[in-house]
Amino acid sequence: MTIEDRKTQAYRMIEEVKKGQRPLDKEVMDFLMSVLPNSPVSVKVVSQKGICMAGYKVGDEWLVKGREDGWKSPPICIFALGSLMPSIQLLMYGGSFPWERDQNVIVGTCPDVNNPVLFELRRLPEPK
Repeated sequence: MTIEDRKTQAYRMIEEVKKGQRPLDKEVMDFLMSVLPNSPVSVKVVSQKGICMAGYKVGDEWLVKGREDGWKSPPICIFALGSLMPSIQLLMYGGSFPWERDQNVIVGTCPDVNNPVLFELRRLPEPK
């Protein structure tokens, strides 16, 4: 089944669920999730000024795998993760920002403006 066939099947399933013709069960959710991309995203500290309360230093790096590891969160500061998560999900599911030079990279920051940490988020190839 091609990806286009899988997308058509997914749209059909969604319509059946909306019309009450089919329950939204594990089988449906598993199929819908299999259609979405799930690229891992590397999170790397590229700049740090002041005193980071989490102790981050330039070069620190984590990997967010998404569905591949059951959405287990790497040990990232909760405040940084909260500000980075929308961009992580965007990259993970195949999106990008048009203003970024590299469509596989987004630069994000932690919310502490007095001790800023800059992170490079990089979409990695999807596991086969």
